[in-house]
Amino acid sequence: MSTPRMRAFALAAILAGALVGVPSGTAAGAVQERVSGNVRFLAIGDGHGPDSVVANGVIHDHGIDRVLGPRRDRFVFSAGNIIVRHKPRHSRDHYDPVTCHFSFVERGTWQAVRGTRAYDDVRGHGRYVVHGHGVGCNQNQRPEVFVSLVRARGHLSY
Repeated sequence: MSTPRMRAFALAAILAGALVGVPSGTAAGAVQERVSGNVRFLAIGDGHGPDSVVANGVIHDHGIDRVLGPRRDRFVFSAGNIIVRHKPRHSRDHYDPVTCHFSFVERGTWQAVRGTRAYDDVRGHGRYVVHGHGVGCNQNQRPEVFVSLVRARGHLSY
């Protein structure tokens, strides 16, 4: 009672079952699709260690900001690290010798120059602004109180 129509249907069912069992393109060794979009970084510090950094946008995570030098930082997130180079464009500071209060604002640009793990092929750039406040009467010593807030925006792909 086998007809050509039934054989064709059975062959189609076997092929469909075989295709379901084949691993998809996301298996190990497959090329991962690039992620790209806007990102915002917020870093908050007190001058006593690594700052906390929060990322929103194409990266949605929190981590730490390790200062590598006067113009380079490493953002350490759970999925990998991003090395960021920043360049100030404008700054302004103020010091009141009566209250020992100081403040500064710095504006500039940033660029993602290297990454690890999930961010090993990171590219990106944008702008940042830093606001800092502190209390300290001796400029050669660590301030009694210090807080900084960095807000950065831009575009990132990895």
